[in-house]
Amino acid sequence: MDLVSILATVILVTTIGTMIIGVGAYMAFKLRDKRKPNKKRSDDTLDAAGLRDAIFLTPYVHEGSVRSEAESIAPTAG
Repeated sequence: MDLVSILATVILVTTIGTMIIGVGAYMAFKLRDKRKPNKKRSDDTLDAAGLRDAIFLTPYVHEGSVRSEAESIAPTAG
C-alpha cells in the first residue's frame, strides 16, 4: 500500500467514526430528554421583582476614594 491509500483509509475511518459518535450522542440526548419528568415553569434565579442578589458572590467595593454618583457619571475637567 502506498501513502495515499493509507491516508485515504485513515480519513474514511475517522469520518465514519465521527458520524457514529454523532448519532450515538443524538440518541443519548433524545433519551435524556425523554426521561425528564417535567419542565419547571419558573426559573430559580428569578423572583417576582426580577433578578435576585448573588448568593455566593459578594460585590467588590473599592475602599479608596469614594465618589458620589454625580461625580462618577459626569466627566471631570482637568
